[in-house]
Amino acid sequence: MWDRERRREREHWAREDMVRTFDQRQQAYVAYYKSIRAMARLADQRAKDMKSEPLPEGWGDQALADALALAIFGSASVALLASDVYFALLQWGTETSLDEGTREKLRAKYFKAESELLRLIRLELAVPGADSDQFPV
Repeated sequence: MWDRERRREREHWAREDMVRTFDQRQQAYVAYYKSIRAMARLADQRAKDMKSEPLPEGWGDQALADALALAIFGSASVALLASDVYFALLQWGTETSLDEGTREKLRAKYFKAESELLRLIRLELAVPGADSDQFPV
């Protein structure tokens, strides 16, 4: 009887741990995604204004901080793709050439990586319709 009770208690704790870890993963994914979107808005605005001066100091610090939680609670595949997204965004945002073709290629590279990251996050979080290529961003 005591063994059965201890087993039930361990199973209960394991379920609670899974829920807590899922919540932490979800929060890490959302925080990271929000921070890269904020960075992308800055890079996009700079490009639209046709400015060649650099973006503000620390413009990617929040995303870098959020990447730490993502690396801890996220899957290895999401963490790797998140890194690709961050570096694609850094390339695009720090490009000071006024060459429209170069900027557009870097922008497209970032948005392709971001779209793939969002798709993978949605799949991992079991969001309904996550397997669809068509979802609002």
